[in-house]
Amino acid sequence: MGRAILTLLLVAVAGCGADSVPARRPNILLVVIDTLRADRLGAYGNRRGLTPFLDELAARGHVAQRARAQAPWTNPSVASILTSRFQSQHGIITYGSVLAESELTLAEVLKADGYATGAFSANGLIGKSLGFGQGFDRFDAHLLMKGDDPTYLRIPRRADQMAADALAWLADIRRDGPADTPIFLYLHLMEPHSPYAPPPELLARVRGTRPPFDVRQASEAMYIDNLTPLGETQLQEIVDAYDASVLAVDGALRAFFAALRERGFLDDAVVVVTADHGEEFQEHGARGHGKTLYDEVIRVPLIVLAPGPPQAGVVEHLVSSVDIAPTVLALAGIPIPPSFEGTSFASDLDERPRERIRRALGRMFDRGPEPVAYSEHLRPAGDPPTPLTPHERALVLDDTKLIRWRDGERRFYALDLDPGEQSPNIVEEFDRVRLEARLVEAQARAARNPSRAEIKLPDPQVRDALKALGYAE
Repeated sequence: MGRAILTLLLVAVAGCGADSVPARRPNILLVVIDTLRADRLGAYGNRRGLTPFLDELAARGHVAQRARAQAPWTNPSVASILTSRFQSQHGIITYGSVLAESELTLAEVLKADGYATGAFSANGLIGKSLGFGQGFDRFDAHLLMKGDDPTYLRIPRRADQMAADALAWLADIRRDGPADTPIFLYLHLMEPHSPYAPPPELLARVRGTRPPFDVRQASEAMYIDNLTPLGETQLQEIVDAYDASVLAVDGALRAFFAALRERGFLDDAVVVVTADHGEEFQEHGARGHGKTLYDEVIRVPLIVLAPGPPQAGVVEHLVSSVDIAPTVLALAGIPIPPSFEGTSFASDLDERPRERIRRALGRMFDRGPEPVAYSEHLRPAGDPPTPLTPHERALVLDDTKLIRWRDGERRFYALDLDPGEQSPNIVEEFDRVRLEARLVEAQARAARNPSRAEIKLPDPQVRDALKALGYAE
């Protein structure tokens, strides 16, 4: 009897849900902060005060506490964000991989629906020549630039400059086009990525009573021979340079959002702030990213603001980067293409009482498979396993995780008991079996309808930038 009553209640609540399709297409802002670890945000528990603006933003929207990226380095991760497909499908496996024209991107879907589309990337590896410009009316990407000192190690283009370029483009759209044209703006920022160049006053704030140090040397130590552990003092210098850079990008975003708000861009807009991946600081022996699938690299921040009055909340279940594009389209009232592999979590962003009741009742009766987060770190065929790239696939299920090495080794982690993934193989046998089975399913799903991505050799300028950014290729 109780189950029947609950079923009727579920149907009744579902029937009274308001139409989620907005009256007009909302503007959409997607901000990807390169190399930003989730644990640097106050919204994810950090107490150093590095992200006051992002924490304010999170307090007005929803925080996905258990978000995972689909790859541990930029190119395949951004490809997964834009196509809602896995690395096995879009085929971005090297720095020279070109996103196939057959791939359908979020920008293409929005452009077909009447959006003006613009992208501004401080990471020159995310550029038009590698296929990332598909669907964008304007796509600016920048390789490294010189610092103030001509002898200084080259640094990524700064967030305030990227914001100025984006604002100028928005002004052109509003001046030259219909006033009601919806806009999709993608902004990719690089401050947390080495080589570091935080403002001296922010570095001093982060350092506190610790003595000054040479930021250039810290940047070089971050990626030169990054498998050899550094001492505590030198590692702390790197971490402080990173944290000061996080503080810098947070301040730049505050100014950028204020400018967008003044222009009316954020009125009833969809806003997504996330990262492509995190960063390792010797938690497992190495520094950097693009090597492993530990959570310090694939767990990413994800903050979403839906159109309408602010609604604060937390998305507790597992969410992946491939879910971003479907969620954005659902919030904009645009059908989700069948090629998108991710699942919209737009319904989790509605905190009205009846919607919360509907979700709670739905969880009581849902007997489908639990959501998983599946990540890959694929290399070209025949590329042998090396200490630089030991991991191949990872899957998170509930609070358990399986990482599969490229040589076939498997390790299991209980993230609730061991969030730092320092004690492998303490997972119960029952959960190991479940993880193995779901990994097989996820791998099969990610093998569906693969594209044939062209691979081209980077030109000398790009190779030079790759070295300066700490990449081997």
